[in-house]
This record gives sequence, C-alpha cells and structure tokens, in this order.
Amino acid sequence: TVKVDFFEAEGGSAIWVEYSGPDTGGEDRLLRALHYGAAGDPPSNTLLVESEDHGVCGAFAVHARTNITFAGVQSTIRSGDIGVSPGTAITGDFAFEQGGGVEPESAAFAASVLAAHAAAMAVRPDGHAMPIEMGGETFTPGTYRSDSAINIAAGTVVTLDGLNEANPVFLFQAVSNLVTAADTSFILTNGANADNVLWALGTAATLGANSVLPGSILAGSDISFGTKAELNGCALAQSFVAFASAGSVALPH
Repeated sequence: TVKVDFFEAEGGSAIWVEYSGPDTGGEDRLLRALHYGAAGDPPSNTLLVESEDHGVCGAFAVHARTNITFAGVQSTIRSGDIGVSPGTAITGDFAFEQGGGVEPESAAFAASVLAAHAAAMAVRPDGHAMPIEMGGETFTPGTYRSDSAINIAAGTVVTLDGLNEANPVFLFQAVSNLVTAADTSFILTNGANADNVLWALGTAATLGANSVLPGSILAGSDISFGTKAELNGCALAQSFVAFASAGSVALPH
C-alpha cells in the first residue's frame, strides 16, 4: 500500500510518501520524498515511523522497474541494496562494499518511487528557472527547474553553497533529461550535503565517464552510468539502470 501526503506549514511545504509491503516486513515505512521551506509537522493522519536517513532512497542504492545491468569491469555498490520490480533481471559483475544485497521483494518500494517521482516533478511556486547548462555555476538552496534538459559540460565544476543553513535542500527538476559529460564534479560547501540533493527528471539521466554527482536521482525512464561514474545518492529509474564499467553508487550519510 502507498499513501502520499502534501501539506503546508509555516510558509514551507513537504511531501511525505508512506508505504508498506513484503519488502518492509509488513511494517509502514516513511520516505521523505521532498521537504523544502520552513520545517513543519506532517499531517496528523500520517503515521510517523522512523525512516532511513536517505530521503527517497529507503534502503536502496539502485532500483529499476525492468532490469539492472553491469557491463565491463566490476561496479561497486558502496552502501545500500539493489532491486528490480516488477521485472527481475539483474545481470553482470558487481559487488557490495558495506553490506547491502539484492532485495527480491520490492514491489511496494517500486510503487512508492512512482509516487515520489510524480510529486518531485510538480511545479513549485517558489521555484527558479534555470539554464540548460550548469557547468561552472554556483547554486544556493532552493528549487531549480529547466523546461528542457540539464547539462553539465565536460571538465566543469558545479558548486552547491548551503549558506550555512541548518538543512539546505537542493531540488533540480528537468522536464526531459540530465546529462553530465566526462570528468565533471561538484563542490559542496557551507553545509551542503548529498543527502539533501534531489534530481527529478522527466526522462533519463546519463552520467559521463569519470563524472561525480551528489544526490539522488528520480528518473522518468532510465539511468546510465559511464565508465567510472560515481553517484553519491540513489539511482531510482522507471525503466532500467545500466553501468558501463567500474561505476559506483553509495547512499549518502
């Protein structure tokens, strides 16, 4: 079962996704799909339970609806589980570094990801229009939306400045896709951290070779990792996730 709540409190807004199913042991789990603006309490009819400290990720580093493929040199799941639902195919060479495993029963989580993706893609009244190209730019906490794609040019660096806020949240929305070219990276400063960065995409994400991306990805279609691409967050796709060679994913802490 899946329940989604949207509410406003003290000038801020939040979306909470609650789910239960075989992969939760029948217990309710709460995924904080998005929380921005002023802090507030969830609605009184929402059962609060202790959640993983990874926002939309739950316990998953990688989840897809059709299949996950690992090509080339072994890829690494540095922390977290992987799963596919309603599909079942996971192929190729991969290893878990800090626990984690293949979760065979993840239908409830897959349903919650659908709900979280729809919620995260919604137009926000306080959102900022952003250019397609992010490379070389600095962003402060807030919601940024591209009505087409988001690109990061090869070799460029993006800075996320948390402004020393207590809980700086960055939401990047693209109506279509995200493409990071080769050798791109981020600087997180003044309290910014990967746990509070979310990429909501209408279609796909493509991470270029040797690129490093902070935050979790909610993709409307697929997510592809180039050779040695790194994601400090979770990869949640509505179709497949593909690793070219020696990629890595780690849940943020």
